[in-house]
Amino acid sequence: MDTIAIFCAIDDFCKGFESCGEQHLLEFSLKLRRRRGELCLGEIMTIVVGFHLSGYQTFNSNSI
Repeated sequence: MDTIAIFCAIDDFCKGFESCGEQHLLEFSLKLRRRRGELCLGEIMTIVVGFHLSGYQTFNSNSI
């Protein structure tokens, strides 16, 4: 599976998950700070999935 297909699937899931989570917070009237980061949740999750599929055990290049 290529990276773009993985990202699209993860991003679609994250958008639904975030909107469901926001509705849950609104029901219980919890107010949290919602700062936008540099990467969206789908991008972060794609990096994590790609790392796990790569077979590497660490991000450190010295421990190969």
